[in-house]
Amino acid sequence: MTQDEISQFLNDHSEYQFDPILLQKLFSNLDVDDNNFITVEEFIKGYLQFEIDINKNNYEFKRRIIDDQNNYNNLEKKCLYKLEKISSEGFCENAKIIVEINYVVIQKQIEGINSIRIKVNYNDEIKEKNILINDINNNERFEFKPIFLRDKFEIYFIKVDKDNNEYEIESKRFPLDKITSQEKKIIKIIIPVIEDKDKAVAYINCKIGIFLNDYEFYESLYKK
Repeated sequence: MTQDEISQFLNDHSEYQFDPILLQKLFSNLDVDDNNFITVEEFIKGYLQFEIDINKNNYEFKRRIIDDQNNYNNLEKKCLYKLEKISSEGFCENAKIIVEINYVVIQKQIEGINSIRIKVNYNDEIKEKNILINDINNNERFEFKPIFLRDKFEIYFIKVDKDNNEYEIESKRFPLDKITSQEKKIIKIIIPVIEDKDKAVAYINCKIGIFLNDYEFYESLYKK
């Protein structure tokens, strides 16, 4: 068969004109040896491969539609959280501050340090964790229940020597109202050596987030 013969056949047996560009693509795929003719063998092999590809694509497409519809329905339901109890600060009952210490590099050449203790203080509620010198892959998480958006919480970094004596070497205050959305904010902290501010004891990455309420969280997802 030639491309003209196929075109004539398709147009004679359809009330619409067959797309010539699509026909060209189909013919090119079937004409394996590029001689502008399709043999019976080429047609059968190409047809079987088309059928396999179409069924596979249809399956994937239907699965994506089902997944998208399920996600859409779930988000739509979660967006009904407008009726949840919200405080005057915009916090729901499940609201929380999340502080993640996700990357720590402690300079091993600095003598006299056995570990660094991280203390997070929010409204006199203190949570802490020791980080050893050779333990650089940390993923510590601290959670607090927020009260006011104008609150500030503090992160203290304390040097602990081999005799377990503590020396505060750095602290950071972070106001909650700096976080304008429920996306986590990444901050980098450099802890200097007290005797020489140009040298560093440690480099620390923190992720700070505030979960206000379910409705705002799921509504932002829904809009995306």
